[in-house]
Amino acid sequence: MFCSGLVKSAEYEKKIIRRRAHQGEFPYIVCIRSKYYKCGGVLVKLNNALTAASCFQLKNERDRKTLVAIGGTVHLQDRTGQEIVISSFIKHEKFLYIENNNIVETHYDIGLATLLYSFEENPNLQPYGSFPFETAEEMKTYLLDIANQGRRCVTVGYGFLTKKLAEAPYLHVVEVNILLNDSCNKVENKTDPVICTKAVRKETNTTGNYANNGKGNPLICNGKILGIDRGFSIEEDRVIIIFTPIWPYLNYFKLPLAISSGNVSVQSVVLQASLLTLAVIYVVRQ
Repeated sequence: MFCSGLVKSAEYEKKIIRRRAHQGEFPYIVCIRSKYYKCGGVLVKLNNALTAASCFQLKNERDRKTLVAIGGTVHLQDRTGQEIVISSFIKHEKFLYIENNNIVETHYDIGLATLLYSFEENPNLQPYGSFPFETAEEMKTYLLDIANQGRRCVTVGYGFLTKKLAEAPYLHVVEVNILLNDSCNKVENKTDPVICTKAVRKETNTTGNYANNGKGNPLICNGKILGIDRGFSIEEDRVIIIFTPIWPYLNYFKLPLAISSGNVSVQSVVLQASLLTLAVIYVVRQ
């Protein structure tokens, strides 16, 4: 089996910078799949995954019953990961899925899956937790700064295929550049905000192809998740990967921002508790 949107495309072969992820490098990445399709996702809680709403565009009840989330592994066939049934999911209320001549157009393509029970946390499987910003506007500004400065981000997903078109169910990391609004507006006429990126090319004979066999992969900039993959578009010789930004939907899906206004973050609480424990041990030993 393979999962999400990083897969081989014979028609649009691109030289892109990609590598395999290391075990535990992205412990919040999950594979969302049924018997008939697959997507990526971000584990925001041990029983919730943020992904594309189009991942839940099921054809029948049979598909719904086969939905599972897989986490805690960088190789879907090594049996070290955990697999849990998805019990329910929420699509954004304005989500639209329009299919015409095998071409799919989506709007407000973001959703939240709830698992039947929680994953067991370990070093290779951990929820992303709170988004490290104080406001949604700060989150948006952060991405604009990255785009203006020309810095690279990454998107992460399973399913690169070999040149022989054999399945390779590894978790892969692809470098992308953020496109400015003018370039993005030429790609798609959207009623909702989108983030457009292009895969970074390299001048070698090693080729990797990109197509969107699934969606839901995160856009990650300096360790911060800012968007969810909703599809791709072909513009001249470039593959444009399109993401739904997360900041407009923080309240809708009750996604937590970092605690601010005089309070400390969850990470700070853990650190302070650890330091307090060490201090107590030191005093006792004295």
